[in-house]
Amino acid sequence: MQLKIENILSIKKADITIDGLTVIAGINDSGKSTIGKALFCLVKSIAMSKSSYFEKSRENYIKYKTKDLKNLIQYITNSKEKYNEISLKIGKFEKEIKQIKESI
Repeated sequence: MQLKIENILSIKKADITIDGLTVIAGINDSGKSTIGKALFCLVKSIAMSKSSYFEKSRENYIKYKTKDLKNLIQYITNSKEKYNEISLKIGKFEKEIKQIKESI
């Protein structure tokens, strides 16, 4: 992996190849910790993009949208029976989405 850093704290410009075992050494205040923090942020963001963080966001989005849909149906439906029927269908749809997600 090639890491390029420019104009961050005490580092004006750095081109670093991360391959196998990489040692970063230097005098105090030369930017060793800055490189470590930049690498940590990079690795963390890659891990987050592959993690369940975004899946949870999608699940929450679906949950809130189905809740909004139920509220809208309750607002426009005069009959409690009709609301319960439609709400039940929305609940089944929500479960189907969850099953599809789990099967992938």
